[in-house]
Amino acid sequence: MASRTTTSSSWYIGLRACAFLSLTILDNIIFVPSFLATMLFLWPVRLVAPKCYWGIEGFLMRHLAMTLSLWMWLANVEVFEEGDDIVRYFEEPCLVIANHQSTADVPILVHVINALSGYCYKVMWVLDLMFRWTPFGLICQLHGDLFIREGKESQRYGLGDLRAQLMRKFWPRRRRWIVVFPEGGFLRKRLESSQQYAKKNGYPIYNHVILPRTGAMQVVLETCSTSPRSNHSVNGANIERRQQQLRYVIDVTMAYEGGRTFGLWEICTGTMAQKRVILRYRCRDISEINDHSKEGILKYLCELWSEKEEWLKAMLEEARCPKTGDEEVASRRRVVIPVECLLFSHGIMFLLSLTCVIVFGLVNIRWLSAAGCTFWLLRALHNRWCCTA
Repeated sequence: MASRTTTSSSWYIGLRACAFLSLTILDNIIFVPSFLATMLFLWPVRLVAPKCYWGIEGFLMRHLAMTLSLWMWLANVEVFEEGDDIVRYFEEPCLVIANHQSTADVPILVHVINALSGYCYKVMWVLDLMFRWTPFGLICQLHGDLFIREGKESQRYGLGDLRAQLMRKFWPRRRRWIVVFPEGGFLRKRLESSQQYAKKNGYPIYNHVILPRTGAMQVVLETCSTSPRSNHSVNGANIERRQQQLRYVIDVTMAYEGGRTFGLWEICTGTMAQKRVILRYRCRDISEINDHSKEGILKYLCELWSEKEEWLKAMLEEARCPKTGDEEVASRRRVVIPVECLLFSHGIMFLLSLTCVIVFGLVNIRWLSAAGCTFWLLRALHNRWCCTA
């Protein structure tokens, strides 16, 4: 009888995983091309009325991002938060820094931002170049997020290019937050090499986080906050941004219950061993970073990362010995988006896809292909010219 029950449970888990995976694949096949095609079709509007164009893009981006929250809801992922209240910072220019453990980190942050404010379209992400041509990466390209090639200083997708892209996109597109993962990679892949480097160079040795890197964060600070190098111009154009410089640092620490991380694959299939994630926020004035050199930024980050190390260690202890009556545990808030909102957003994207099928079905496919090729060619030439100017 026990073996029969185990077999039935395995069949149920397998069928559920197949159903979840089919839904996520279908969403990627239908929603992503529809979003990209719509924004491509509306590209002339950007030239005439850019505010209108980015308003439409933000509306669709918000509902498209809700699909990530729907996948997490189906997989029964529970997200809790503690620490400072970040809601009042959504309209402020902020630098968000977080530890990086798995591919689920970005969907979790998107879910939290959508749940608390719906302003995910006002967030700019600094991501690894390896994600550029994924469905998620294609959307990020159109949205204006930034891609960086690890370890490169001046060539394309290096730190020099990152500075130029920030100047071109952060203020003109009215972004509010810049999200950077200073660790530059996942914990499981870099922990050992990070510990060896820290031991060799006299830096703190961590077990639950990676020694942070300073390159991308230094470029962001020099470009988007008050510093001696924050007065660059692009193509000779002086951008009025004194009132829009970064004002706060939001330090986010993500802890997966029991230290058992899960990734995007587990979210898409619902097969993770545990489903609880806890986020801790610490908000600081950006003027605390008074030294924008690599040494000054690293010193500042090491102080924050030492706090993360202690908190993550405490989270592991809590998982082993739950503190049901602890005041800090009781103050945690669960981040939830009502299921009706998730289904409504899914319906919006389905209607968009249906509209695209009807509209583009009336257009000669040859003209559409020619227009698409011309668009990507002009866009590539435009980006190359702006980066080298």
